[in-house]
Amino acid sequence: PNAIMRLRSDGGATLDWGMIATGSAWIQPRYYTNLATNLNLLLNPNGGNVGIGLTSPGATLDVSGTARFMKNFHGSYPTFGSGVGTGGLLIGWNGQSDTHGETDFINFPGSGTGGFNFVFANSGGTVTSTPVVINPSGNVGIGTTAPSATLDVESASTDATIMTLGNSSGTHQYQLAVTGSAHSYGSGYLTFWDQTVGATRMIVSPAGNVGIGLTSPTAKLQVTGQIVTTLPSSLTPTTTAQTIDWSSGNIQVLSLASATSNVTLTFTNAVAGAALAIKVVQGATPYNIVWPSSVKWPNGTAPTISTTSDAMDLITFFYDGTYYFGAAGQNYK
Repeated sequence: PNAIMRLRSDGGATLDWGMIATGSAWIQPRYYTNLATNLNLLLNPNGGNVGIGLTSPGATLDVSGTARFMKNFHGSYPTFGSGVGTGGLLIGWNGQSDTHGETDFINFPGSGTGGFNFVFANSGGTVTSTPVVINPSGNVGIGTTAPSATLDVESASTDATIMTLGNSSGTHQYQLAVTGSAHSYGSGYLTFWDQTVGATRMIVSPAGNVGIGLTSPTAKLQVTGQIVTTLPSSLTPTTTAQTIDWSSGNIQVLSLASATSNVTLTFTNAVAGAALAIKVVQGATPYNIVWPSSVKWPNGTAPTISTTSDAMDLITFFYDGTYYFGAAGQNYK
């Protein structure tokens, strides 16, 4: 320092003021007998406000300008101490390595419950709204001060509560919305809105009906447009047995071209109420199919698979949870 002024107590503590060549001033309490031992600096220990950059501070610490926090905690936060009373807030920098870190907001709830509120207030200090809340359980509320889920989004709009999802590298932006009492669809609908083209892609009614391609579904699933089931790979048994796993698709293709004798089928993983179908393609040497005992046929008679080379039969089933009720359309040309 270029200049220094020292105030010393009888106990050896000093308060030093100084100036350095760059024009900055400093203040530091320490021991006179050991200047390397720094002491705490207390500002207004008995009360009063401290102002930085202004002459009429209106809070315990009132700053007109910016503040910068540079301390790296390295994952070990300082204690709040007994003087914190009913709670406290710590803002700091927690470096994880030499290349990255994080800004931490640490809430010490004291005798309270904790949490974070992000609020708007007017010039008189009255809170006008609380748009975001993080409660002690980690639930985030947007538009609600009592979030009941990890993310709880609400609004008082009579039109809709809307959440927009997009991607800067994508071409479409979507909105997830819950309709209010004044919405054209009515109240209580969940909609998936394509904001880019201005169309509702899917909707769930208050009754639990799902609509795709329409906005007023009257059945559990109502679709305007095609419904397509992708065919799984053809089953080509090379032995006398073949399992059909219905979980891979409601429509199966069975080729007998590689079979060496009649093929016994086993059905697995069907769901009660399912409509199922097998397209059977005959090989150059005709073979028949032995059906599971759970298959029921009209008059109790199973169809004989068409014997012409490359002949195609379509066998359909309705599964009631116990039996497969079958019907056959044969020798398609």
